Amino acid sequence: MRNSVPEARWVTAGGALPLLGHSGRLLREPFAFLSECRRNGDLVKIRVGPRPAVLVCRADLAHEVLIDQAHHFEKGGVIFEHLRPISGNGLFTVERPAHLRDRRRMQPAFTRPAIDGYAPIMSEEAQRLSDALRGTGTADIKAQARRATIRILIRSIFPTARTTQVERFLTLLDTVFAGVYARIAVPIGAAHRLPLPHNRRFQRALALAWETAEDIVKQAREHSGTATDAHGFLPAFMRSGGREGEPGFTDAQLRDQVMSLLLAGSENAATVVGLACHHLAHAPRAERRVHAEVDDVLADRAIVAGDIPRLPHTMRTVTEILRMYPPVWALDRRAQRPVDLGGRRLRPGTDLVISPYLFHHDPVLFPDPERFAPDRWEPGALKQEARDAFIPFGAGSRKCLGDNFGMAEAVILLAALARDWRLRPAPATRVRIAAHAPLTVKGLWMTATPRHPATGAPPPPRSGTVPRPPNGPKEEQRP
Repeated sequence: MRNSVPEARWVTAGGALPLLGHSGRLLREPFAFLSECRRNGDLVKIRVGPRPAVLVCRADLAHEVLIDQAHHFEKGGVIFEHLRPISGNGLFTVERPAHLRDRRRMQPAFTRPAIDGYAPIMSEEAQRLSDALRGTGTADIKAQARRATIRILIRSIFPTARTTQVERFLTLLDTVFAGVYARIAVPIGAAHRLPLPHNRRFQRALALAWETAEDIVKQAREHSGTATDAHGFLPAFMRSGGREGEPGFTDAQLRDQVMSLLLAGSENAATVVGLACHHLAHAPRAERRVHAEVDDVLADRAIVAGDIPRLPHTMRTVTEILRMYPPVWALDRRAQRPVDLGGRRLRPGTDLVISPYLFHHDPVLFPDPERFAPDRWEPGALKQEARDAFIPFGAGSRKCLGDNFGMAEAVILLAALARDWRLRPAPATRVRIAAHAPLTVKGLWMTATPRHPATGAPPPPRSGTVPRPPNGPKEEQRP
């Protein structure tokens, strides 16, 4: 990729403050800061609080770190260290070789045949989501989609969990995500130990989240061998023994996996669906194509797993939202030994920050990157280097195990909404993109108008267009 650039230029980002480094920029305007660094060089030294790191600003160099030379790097750095308290030794943060062992045990539950088996659950909850909009006038689409994803989690992954357990977890998410990112951006332990209200809220929410994860594992153990235990990911994990004499998951390991799955599975697909609805409302041509597609493929019946490949426009819409708003918008690695990268020699212990958001918004790879354009994902429309740079779920052996599950879930939920409703932003709505851990969105209030009258007649022809907002969604200034 970018063979015309023979060697990475290594510069230092300006504007660092004593002790705080670039933390102020990372809190106030992280995406603008990333873009500014890309304009300055290919490998840019930054300071996250007092911690030095190297921001990788070229996608091909990130490919080397995550795939080609992955054996020279391990998860590590300020992001990794502050994710450990919220996921323990879950699959996202567990170190090698335990990661390889746990991933191998969990892989069967995330194969495409296994996910197809959960498509009926996704379809039923998608219809329930659609039905919930009837008579509401306006609704927070992101919040409604999050309730749907949490119900999908309960039924497919934690079938023995009580609904109240997971709903309690749901109320804690925003506080946990905001608090984690504040600690990543300003990694000064003393500041986060002060008895301030936001610190107390975070600690209380985190403690309750861990209690919920422990309760879910306890509930699963109590129902072991019952009819309720006959399906679901968690029961399968509980029954999975190791190979070559390895022990199965302990309760502590199960708790950590539950925590990781709850954090990722309840938020990411809901954010994608909500933002897809928002952008389709401002893109008449793309919206018409999705509406025509779901009308042709689904008509008025339930969605089945076999429908997903027949919904390419819906899939491209989801893919484009993942490009614009990758859930994992930043990750890090630590060099384990001396290694060459982009013409520079990295010492052991060097921390690298890699931002999928930065690559996804590179105008060289994705022309007019701030424009919502699902058609860019049509076959042959993008160069291979752009497709290689598309890493919304990470890449290599550490790529998110639930990527196909999340994609199927998002496509099914979006298809059900598009089939039944024409969604428009509510008056005076302010959409806020929050660069938390993971990236999320707030304020997606939309009005819902039935596309098909009660008589079953097709919707009336549309007239006019909906103007695209001049600046699109704005970044939230603080987590």
